[in-house]
Amino acid sequence: MMSTALLQEVYQEVRRLYIAGSELSAGDFRLQKLLPRVEQLGERAAVFQKIAEGIRELISPQGATGEESASAVKLQRLALLLSSVLRTQGSTTAAGELHPVASRPASLTTTYTYRKIAPLQQALTTTGGGRYEVVKEAFAAGIFQDLRTLPLALGALNDAYVEIAEMATEQILPAYGSSIIPYMLDHFDPSGGRLEARKLKVIYRTGGADYMQLYADAAESGSEEVRTTAIAMLKGHEAYTPSLILWTRDKKKNIREAAYAALAGSRSQDAMDCLYHAFHSKDIELVTNGLREGMAEELTEKLLLDYWKDVEQILAEKEEKQLNKLQVRIEAYVSLFSSLDHALLNKLYYLILNHYSQFAQDRWYLLMNQVVSYVEQYGEREMLPLMFQLEDYREAYLPYVFRMAHRLLSPAELYEHYVGKEGLLQAGVVSKKRRARLPKLRQSIYSLLIRDEVEPALGTAYGSEEERMAYTLRLIPMEEVEQQWDARWLDWAVKIDDSELAAALVRPGMPDIQVYLIDKLKKNPEFRNRWAPIILQGLDRSGISREDKRELLWYTLDDKRNTSMYTLDPYIVRSLLELPVEDIERLEALLVHEDSKSGSRFRYEAATQLEYVIHTLKGMRA
Repeated sequence: MMSTALLQEVYQEVRRLYIAGSELSAGDFRLQKLLPRVEQLGERAAVFQKIAEGIRELISPQGATGEESASAVKLQRLALLLSSVLRTQGSTTAAGELHPVASRPASLTTTYTYRKIAPLQQALTTTGGGRYEVVKEAFAAGIFQDLRTLPLALGALNDAYVEIAEMATEQILPAYGSSIIPYMLDHFDPSGGRLEARKLKVIYRTGGADYMQLYADAAESGSEEVRTTAIAMLKGHEAYTPSLILWTRDKKKNIREAAYAALAGSRSQDAMDCLYHAFHSKDIELVTNGLREGMAEELTEKLLLDYWKDVEQILAEKEEKQLNKLQVRIEAYVSLFSSLDHALLNKLYYLILNHYSQFAQDRWYLLMNQVVSYVEQYGEREMLPLMFQLEDYREAYLPYVFRMAHRLLSPAELYEHYVGKEGLLQAGVVSKKRRARLPKLRQSIYSLLIRDEVEPALGTAYGSEEERMAYTLRLIPMEEVEQQWDARWLDWAVKIDDSELAAALVRPGMPDIQVYLIDKLKKNPEFRNRWAPIILQGLDRSGISREDKRELLWYTLDDKRNTSMYTLDPYIVRSLLELPVEDIERLEALLVHEDSKSGSRFRYEAATQLEYVIHTLKGMRA
């Protein structure tokens, strides 16, 4: 073994001279240093003596002063001799013990070129940013189905970047099917940490109930992380209910929480009793987290009745200490029943609204938010008077009440309640109390008339697949406006000088409102403001003529206040595309720098969008 190592070392130096050039071999320091050791071996074997002679001839000065090819020939001879000896000295037997080889996933092939695999290999064998995107794209492209990427997939399970490790756990390895399980079982250590928990998840995803004993053993004696993972896998299997109940008394909080969550999948009486008692213990938060994912109807009914009793106790309770305890339980109920549509819940919320003054306090903030959110969506008309009282008592609830009223009242009734003689606006005189509530009313109306949407930022790239997505505001369809909104709302919007509401409520054939909107846009011509595209939409809806709109667009484009434009709303871009081809030169002039300091008023994406408009119009002219 020692002689083989020495010969390997000599061979490496010979390869170095191949690269550097044989003419540099004369007096080579590294070979000179190795020569005595080779000569020592030559005393025992003739072949080593011949190698030593080859080294001496190669590094001797005489060898470099002969013919030009002499040093190259000697280097070649020495390399050939070394190669032959090393081949005879090598071993073809693997060291160590022999073990059975787990079968590879049968579907794997080696169809991808190395060029396809190389970026994935680099991403999973290095660190740094951008690796997750490479792995995600490779998985989507099916590159992990190449046999050569299997070791990379297995290694990803322990990647330092959590997102990659989680993707390997949830998607990459399960995609191999049950054939990946032997790799997960190999060296699986229940006493390990996060890596072992991930292995267990992969087994569960691919093997399911076939490995219940493995999950049960890991839940019993694994590390804390492995136990919490394994306990979740016992959910819904009644045979393990006694063990789960036992683990709800574990000293470790995470184990108890996992056991409660698993018990929530059981329909046995013992499981429901355990969960019910835990809800009324110090573990109320832990059991609530588990029950939030679902619970038996019988347990739901039982806890709803307790909810009712606790609300009634609040109405009678005076002691602060008891109220604090009730507050903890009320918040747990809110968490449990946030989306439950139940007859008893309706009655309970009606009771709370009947005592709104007692519950509309900071202490019961979560409870009241749940009540008004629920009643807004599901409450009947008979609950509206109570909601109106609550709104009057505390203005924060006005948006909930307004949306409920909009759902249940006729358009005329809605207007009369909020803007009529007893509404927020009385013959143009607004009281101090009503003035404070006006912004909330306006915002509530906005939420019903103007929608946030996402669409391509038109013109940011000529190819639609490259376009950036943009947040924009769009008016609801005219049919909805006509069906759901009394026409008097428009007069009110103009009276309080709210151009956005006026634009959302305008209808065809209203020249006075059209003039009002044009005037508002001229006074505030900045396209970077949210109201510009809304006013343009309102003007289109009002029936503005093509020529009047063209004149308005050029008024705003030429206005020096329309500066520092970085992007244009898609609706504005579409409006610019309606300009006639005769305006191309004027559009091009907008992109010319006005001076060397400030540059063009339309920059970055806005400039690209204007170029897109110009390019499109030129295509129309051609």
